[in-house]
This record gives sequence, structure tokens and C-alpha cells, in this order.
Amino acid sequence: MAGQDTDQLPLIAVTGVTGNIGGAAAAALSAEGYPLRLLARESSLGRVPRLKGAQAAPFIFGYDPQTVEALRGAGTVLMVSAHEGPGRVQEHKGFVDAAREAGVSHLVYLSFDGASEDADFTLGRDHYATEEYIKKSGLPYTFLRDNFYIEAL
Repeated sequence: MAGQDTDQLPLIAVTGVTGNIGGAAAAALSAEGYPLRLLARESSLGRVPRLKGAQAAPFIFGYDPQTVEALRGAGTVLMVSAHEGPGRVQEHKGFVDAAREAGVSHLVYLSFDGASEDADFTLGRDHYATEEYIKKSGLPYTFLRDNFYIEAL
């Protein structure tokens, strides 16, 4: 970004900012001068990192007017996947719908390596279902497929 006017940079919204991945991504983007909207559940707003050029906004993972409002004005959204659970794919689909309604220009989804319809790993199937829904949404997208977390070792 050397030499780039940071006043002209688009707003980036980031989910998962109270966790390791979303928090690290937000810190790196802030260090580069990007304006940020850090999305967190209402109960987690007190744990949102205080970063230069960042504002916190409450959202619900899924489709909700609060989520649409939190995403409005964001050019790019980094969507760190929701917590594991039986309603996870539905939450993801609702979030994608909210992003589309809010006018998001690009959705970056943190998926998983080997995401497929017949993945042995249950979450691989969840990520596949989310990826397919994003593809059908009409939103421009990027899928980041991580592999394994070191803390699991």
C-alpha cells in the first residue's frame, strides 16, 4: 500500500473479530490503513479489538435487519464461518442474503480445504454447502480454504 491514499480505500467488514483468525485479519488490515467495520454478536461487543480506523457493529449471523445494516456500505466482507452447530449452514445462507441486500461488492469466505458434497469431514460438507450458496447468490466471491489449525496439535 505504499504511496496509496488511505482515504480512498473501501470499507471492509470482518466477522470473527473476537477470535484468532478474524482478529488477526482485522489487525493486519488496520495496520495497512483500511477502514474497518468489526462485526460481533451483541454479547461480544466488549471484546472487539480497538483498532485504528475501525468501528464495531453488532450483527446476527444469519439474515436479520441488524446484519443488513451492519454490512451496508462495506465494499468487501471477510466472512469467518460461524460456530459449529446444526444451524450453521442456514446462518451462513442468511448472512449471504444480508450481504447481497446490503450491496456488498465482494464476499471473502473462510472455507476449508477439501470442502465437497461428499467430504468425510462433516464441516467440509457445511463449507461446501455455503460455497455453493455463495456461488448462486450472484455476489463476487473469493474462497479461502485453510487446512489445519496448529492449536489442534
